[in-house]
Amino acid sequence: MAIDKNGINEVLEYTLKSELVKSLNILSGIIKGIAIDGKITPDEVAEVNNWYHLHKSLLQRQSFDDLLKVLGDALEDGRLSAEERANILWVCSRYTSDHIYHDMISSDVQNLYGLLYGIIADNKVELLEIKRLNAWLIKNEHLRGIYPYDELCRLITYVLEDGQLTPDECNLLKLFFSEFVDTNNSINLDENELQALKKSIKISGICAVQPKISFEGKLFAFTGISAKVNRAELIALIDSRGGTYKDNVVKETAYLIVGSRSCPDWAFSCYGRKVEQAVKLRKAGSNILIVHENDFWEQVQSS
Repeated sequence: MAIDKNGINEVLEYTLKSELVKSLNILSGIIKGIAIDGKITPDEVAEVNNWYHLHKSLLQRQSFDDLLKVLGDALEDGRLSAEERANILWVCSRYTSDHIYHDMISSDVQNLYGLLYGIIADNKVELLEIKRLNAWLIKNEHLRGIYPYDELCRLITYVLEDGQLTPDECNLLKLFFSEFVDTNNSINLDENELQALKKSIKISGICAVQPKISFEGKLFAFTGISAKVNRAELIALIDSRGGTYKDNVVKETAYLIVGSRSCPDWAFSCYGRKVEQAVKLRKAGSNILIVHENDFWEQVQSS
């Protein structure tokens, strides 16, 4: 069978360009993330400089000479002024906003990845950074249902509940944020430290915050123990409202309801079987929502 070399080259070119656009979206997020608290440390600049050298050959192959110059010049003195950051973001936007590989949702999610990277670029998490990240999440509510938006909202609501940020909460946030960073190519983030933290950190649930639930044509699953009804009564209620129920979590599942009598604390990245499957599906692009039973009943009563 003849090999369509032109077709293969087109696929390779598409993959290369889409990966490049993703990298630039992440860079934009990093630039915003390191400055989210209004100050930039030498460690944060060093992390951006590291990104620049790791991606330099890719940018050169694509003839992004203006971006290379803007980045190189900005990093030369070991600082990143507001004007230099604005120039970097402007050049990045020229290659992404009108690009054929551009998709608004994908771009915003990639920006979010970079934002999380920028926040922990100096291996620290501070209260002001989290408050301003929370403001970004509120502004970008169109990402509801898309991983990791809902998980971030849940975590930030949890850590900001008392207006303080404890060392354990800092570690929890750093661990979660590091899931979206190639820590092997970071100069400030220690993979061994992160792996050690994973063994000791507990996460207080990952249910969506104030989820919007619709029943008609939607597939539901349930895990744990309900405080209100037995499983048969729950299934009957879902059926009566036009939804369907399946005991296992599958790609088509719209909502996984977590019983309120279930244990809300899991070891980091280690949940019950159904929750673990739901998280895996969300990471793969499924829009399944993990919903606490209390939010489920609030939706039932209000509809």
